[in-house]
Amino acid sequence: MTQLGELSLWIALLMAAWCTTLAVQGALMRREALTKSGARGLCAALLFTATSAAGLGTAFLGDDYSVRYVAMHSSSNVETFYKLCAFWSGGGGELLLASLMVAAVGSTAAMIGVRRDADRARGAWTVATLGLILSAALAATAFKANPFALVARAPEDGRGLDPILRHPMMAIQPPLMLLGAACTASPLAMVIAALIRRRFDETLFARVRGSVLVPWGLLSAAILLGARWAYVSPGLRAARTGSPAVITSAIAWLVLTVFLIAAELRLGARTPLAHADVTRRRAGRLLAAGGAALCLIVFAARPLAKDYNVQINDGEQYRAKDAWGHAWTFTSQGTSRLERQGDDVIALALLPTRDGVRQPFVASESRQYYGAGGLDIYPAQTVPGIRSTIAQDLFVVLSDAGEGRAVLRISFKPLVELAWIGGVLLALGGLLLFWLPPSEYAT
Repeated sequence: MTQLGELSLWIALLMAAWCTTLAVQGALMRREALTKSGARGLCAALLFTATSAAGLGTAFLGDDYSVRYVAMHSSSNVETFYKLCAFWSGGGGELLLASLMVAAVGSTAAMIGVRRDADRARGAWTVATLGLILSAALAATAFKANPFALVARAPEDGRGLDPILRHPMMAIQPPLMLLGAACTASPLAMVIAALIRRRFDETLFARVRGSVLVPWGLLSAAILLGARWAYVSPGLRAARTGSPAVITSAIAWLVLTVFLIAAELRLGARTPLAHADVTRRRAGRLLAAGGAALCLIVFAARPLAKDYNVQINDGEQYRAKDAWGHAWTFTSQGTSRLERQGDDVIALALLPTRDGVRQPFVASESRQYYGAGGLDIYPAQTVPGIRSTIAQDLFVVLSDAGEGRAVLRISFKPLVELAWIGGVLLALGGLLLFWLPPSEYAT
């Protein structure tokens, strides 16, 4: 299955290049049959890209460590759920998954564009651009980060998945981010085709604007989820900040946001709107303004945060004051150690009180994951204990633990929950504000 996956990858690249060639010929020769053949070529590329992705997924589930990418990102002690997530934990898998999504989006956009675009040459250039984008993604996967490359001698076990990525959010946020980035291929192809033809009419503008809203919404959700994930996993920011997928998605979101704002200003100045559209836009502005105000309030409250570096013995108490002047007492319940196959967990539980009133337990963990032969390949990962309220977050991070003592950091972060609420309101407000009026679809 691994060999079939790699073969399918190269065939998909060949089909994408062939699709681009046919569509360019269709645009230059004004032959619609060639353009339609190019669009069908994108569908064939989608089929082979999906087969390639299935081959890599099978290699992960089957623990095929003769594949270098599998050996570097999985091991026998990785749960099946995270073996699937390990598919996109590295550059090769990310590129292959992105290629699959670009193929799905591109083939759909190509078939629709061929039918709906009154300018046949412009539709052909749209198909050609989609094929070129897919060819670039597949070429980068095959030549730069081929996930099917083999090792000279297959190891008995793999290196394992980076502990910082062993989080349920790994199954949601990276694919959502890649899907949002892939969906930008459709409006980008239409804009490039319009520039080539020097024909950007109102109908095409409405189509571009409508297609931009989908990737903007997906990327907005991915950014919010990524920010939340980085908040609860302190080491994630350092591990993922420089990722090409993250950088590309952030740039795409900024460009799409600027385009949607410009399009909204243009629409408001050009055409009278129906009462329902005016109400929708007003609600969008209110939600966006409310979200921005909440985010500004959280930013203004940052100087109120309190941080304490604590060394505490088992059964000992530590006293601190939070951002609002409340007196807290933390009583150490001692550390506990749990040894499991592939990892050791050290946990510290604290019993807090606020102004003498008992609060729920808060616990922080330090997890050490081991590779084959018991080697500690990855540094220990800290799982913070977080107790969230609207007023503030209590954040406890275990730094070190020894015999009868622990070193930790206790932080009081005011109004953090308002930031997440504000981010959601901003995204919902943007969707309402940027939503294309039904009258525009009819242009």
